[in-house]
Amino acid sequence: MPEHRKAIDQLDAQIIKLLNERTKHVLEIGAIKPL
Repeated sequence: MPEHRKAIDQLDAQIIKLLNERTKHVLEIGAIKPL
């Protein structure tokens, strides 16, 4: 069981990192693209 929790924690960290990177790109597009 602990190994599963550790794996989930690692995956969560990767997901958060990817979502942060995605958000950065979305914000850059929003700054460039006219509304």
